[in-house]
Amino acid sequence: MQLRGSCSQSSSQNPWSKNFRLLWGTLRSLLELGQLESIINQIEGIGLFYPTGSSIPEELAASATEAFWRLSSWSLLQDLVAQGERSATK
Repeated sequence: MQLRGSCSQSSSQNPWSKNFRLLWGTLRSLLELGQLESIINQIEGIGLFYPTGSSIPEELAASATEAFWRLSSWSLLQDLVAQGERSATK
């Protein structure tokens, strides 16, 4: 699962554009409600439904980053950062 990407890509190039607002709103709501584990589950689930090689927009990754930080899940946060760095170098 790649965690960086551009939200400005056309819908034919970016599988996230169709559901981006819904996903972003869901993650932000879960964050506001303190449902941090649910955010992690959503991010993991999102990666299962989109083709390998597609990028999760930075806005969605930001919610995951905040959830990992607030849960003190340092190893997951480190993995998230490493995936973003790998994605940025491609």
